[in-house]
Amino acid sequence: MLETLTPPPLGDTTLREAKDAVGRVMCLKGNMLPTGVLLHGTPQECAREAEECLRVGAPGGGFIFSVADNLAPGTPEENVAAVARVLQQWKCKP
Repeated sequence: MLETLTPPPLGDTTLREAKDAVGRVMCLKGNMLPTGVLLHGTPQECAREAEECLRVGAPGGGFIFSVADNLAPGTPEENVAAVARVLQQWKCKP
């Protein structure tokens, strides 16, 4: 498994690039940047970003959704709850 995928600007690869390069060979984990939308965005923006990660990472399997590192101090609970709702809709365990 390759983890944690940290998207730009802190990381050096997008989930799409990683999925295209190794998605059939190994499991990928991560890709929601904890200091971006999750920390500073609205619940709606967080839900959209989680949806996008799942749309890119989930097809074909081999993907574990997670924050790219850990939750930043001060991350709004409502943002985490919005992501959890998206995961539940995708039948994922948050």
